[in-house]
Amino acid sequence: MRKLYQTEWHGIPFTSFATLSSHRLADALFYKSFYQTFFQTYQDWEELDSDWVKLKLLTATFLKQFIGSDRGRKILSIGCGTGIIEKNLMDEGFDNLEMTEIADEPLHWIKPHVSQEKIHIGSFPSCLPQEKRYHLIYLAGVEYYLDQPQLINFLKDVKFYLYPQGSCLMISWSYYFTSWIKSFLHGSIDIVKYFCERAGLRHRGQWWGYLRKSEEFHQAMSSAGFKEIYDGFLAKTGQWDTYWISGSKE
Repeated sequence: MRKLYQTEWHGIPFTSFATLSSHRLADALFYKSFYQTFFQTYQDWEELDSDWVKLKLLTATFLKQFIGSDRGRKILSIGCGTGIIEKNLMDEGFDNLEMTEIADEPLHWIKPHVSQEKIHIGSFPSCLPQEKRYHLIYLAGVEYYLDQPQLINFLKDVKFYLYPQGSCLMISWSYYFTSWIKSFLHGSIDIVKYFCERAGLRHRGQWWGYLRKSEEFHQAMSSAGFKEIYDGFLAKTGQWDTYWISGSKE
């Protein structure tokens, strides 16, 4: 894995509401402050970057293809964020869709469209009743925050909440390619940025999470006990390479 740093998101500089840390992951207070600023800046999904919105809608289209024609399947979205993917699925008749989010703040736009019992606030899996089961659980842009042991344990919890033969689908914007040249360049750049920060010349930004290779995604799914593991790409834009990987519960 490779550490990921960011200085802004959706055009909002992190320094406008927080002190950046390259040694500590963004915490709940950081995300709460971000979304307060976010919803002061934007009033609707249509105001967001059009390329980002198109990518989210492409992800929703892929999900519909992955699910198939059975709109009655029970589906759980973990960490739905502002809910643009979930809104699209519900508009297409996926009425058994439920969602989790770590806090209430990101749900400002999606909550008016969802019945309260289908939203679970808090950390997964503690936010869910033990008896819940789903045919599909998907994570879109969630895994980046977890290191490898944490991700494996997280996926084991996902597997617990699936019906037999149920599927887990991870969609990631935190994939990176593994050619030795790119690995060497990335490593060299990281070292330079580290020493520039130590010298007070430049801040690397907020430690945002982790970038993963396909081998690391496969290892996490396999170690969590999933079978029939497949992967691929939704899009390769250079800005937002969209990788997916799925596994089935026996």
